Amino acid sequence: MNIEDALAPVLRDMRNTGAPTPKVSFKSEDLTNYWLATLTASDGSSHGISLDLSLPREYVIAAAAVGAQEWVFDELQIVGGTNWPPCPLHPRNHPLDAAVRDGNPAWVCPAEHTLITEIGALK
Repeated sequence: MNIEDALAPVLRDMRNTGAPTPKVSFKSEDLTNYWLATLTASDGSSHGISLDLSLPREYVIAAAAVGAQEWVFDELQIVGGTNWPPCPLHPRNHPLDAAVRDGNPAWVCPAEHTLITEIGALK
């Protein structure tokens, strides 16, 4: 797995749900499998996500989703919200959590631990 593949499902979810989308750049942190993905907003602010590409694919994608979600939260605070992606079971209460379920990176309701969809499949 490469760094672009790790972020692709998360960026797809961001676009499909109308969330803010960043400019993304990548850089190897050292000579190992650690990479830094930098998400940059239109105002120049940025957020880094450090990913260990030696981990199984599903864990790398879930970690990328957690980091991207933090970036979206920061961007949404400007307009008074932080709920992305909103939980379809409790849309006013909390966002979904990124997790690994049944060997797949997934969005899960944090209150009921219910699998909602695979990361990359939000509409």
